[in-house]
Amino acid sequence: MPGGELVFTDKFDDGGMWKNVTSTSGDIIASGEKLTLAVKSKKGLLTQLRKEWLPADYYLEVTAEARLCRGEDAFGILFRAPAEQSGYRLLVNCNGQ
Repeated sequence: MPGGELVFTDKFDDGGMWKNVTSTSGDIIASGEKLTLAVKSKKGLLTQLRKEWLPADYYLEVTAEARLCRGEDAFGILFRAPAEQSGYRLLVNCNGQ
């Protein structure tokens, strides 16, 4: 870990920080130290924001597993996002771009 001690970790086990959602677009489940997003429709989009903000200055490390990801499907993370349509977005598609 660059630059210091661990000050925060998210195990996705606090139901209060993440909202489980079932909709026509897909399912979002926070459980078992995982955040699972399953899109049900072609060109579907799921977004989930943590209810509590992270520290202002941090180093982020993410382990992601895309089991059903194909071609131009993409997944990513929003940084400094006060709302779903604001902030910075880092996306990776299933072709590795």
